[in-house]
Amino acid sequence: MAKSLPAGLLVAGYSLLVLAWVFSNPPGAAPDEPSNYVKAVAVGSGQFLGRPGDYPASAGAAFGLTGPRLARASLTTRWVQIPFRLAPEGFACDAFLPAVSAGCLQDSLPLANTMDQPTYAGTYQPFVYFPSGILTWLANDARTALLLARLGVALLCIALIAIAAWLLVRGRTNALALSGLVVAATPMVVFASATVSARGFSTKTCAPASIALTAYSAWVSGIVLIETTSGSTAPRASSNDVKR
Repeated sequence: MAKSLPAGLLVAGYSLLVLAWVFSNPPGAAPDEPSNYVKAVAVGSGQFLGRPGDYPASAGAAFGLTGPRLARASLTTRWVQIPFRLAPEGFACDAFLPAVSAGCLQDSLPLANTMDQPTYAGTYQPFVYFPSGILTWLANDARTALLLARLGVALLCIALIAIAAWLLVRGRTNALALSGLVVAATPMVVFASATVSARGFSTKTCAPASIALTAYSAWVSGIVLIETTSGSTAPRASSNDVKR
């Protein structure tokens, strides 16, 4: 119990930081969040693939996607259908506009005139978005749906942090083993864990996987070392001894 207390406090601290970002960051303010949000809503309704198509130049210009960047985004763009009430119209209205505050989101958001929505996250693996996508269907508007989608990502990332912390303290009495997790979980990683994106999940997955592989390697190395040591020190009868 005593050795798990530092791990529990660390996980609780990270959880509070992630949740703070979930509710304080304006809708669509995180990098690529509107496009990832569309992907999550689509996956939640069973649209895992979508149909290929170019990303609209007018929508891309609002996010700095022009020329080669727009062409590259179109390679991964898929068109999906989402309900009118969940369309992210007006999200990131202050994107790339330093003089415009997030207060523009307080204005009445424009209504979507079509259910067809593009996402340049269309070719990303869908399973990461599934929990968030399911939660979005509980919402009656896009803002609430985005918060629910963020919570879906946050819960997955917090669970992975907890697994990493448990692996670090398991079988150890020194809480300094958690320092590796503190170094790895940078502020940017915490921020990504609170946005609708695959970045936070993929980063958090690396931590417990790396720790588990390291622990397994150490365990195997220990067995090999014991066997090698035992074999080198055990007395063996030589052929001369047998003859005598």
